[in-house]
Amino acid sequence: MTDRELLESIAARMDGLENKINSMENKMDSMQSDINILKRTAVMMETDIAPKVQLLLENHSDLAKNVMVAKEIEARVGTLEFDVKMIKKILHTQKTV
Repeated sequence: MTDRELLESIAARMDGLENKINSMENKMDSMQSDINILKRTAVMMETDIAPKVQLLLENHSDLAKNVMVAKEIEARVGTLEFDVKMIKKILHTQKTV
């Protein structure tokens, strides 16, 4: 192998290495872009979405308590309705006697 052939071979390999390095740089740029997107998403989750979810959970807790109170009231009204019907029935039977 002549010196010229050897230099051409080395130059070809260097070109190949340069292409691989450029490809790696492009991939790293793409990865950096993805990491930046992930960082922005994490910040948005922490500062915007998480507080809203917390508020929703707190409101849901209040709603659950209100439902329990409403059920208790409904049960008491049902009992009162039954009592009124019984009183009316008793009063009606006493009037007819």
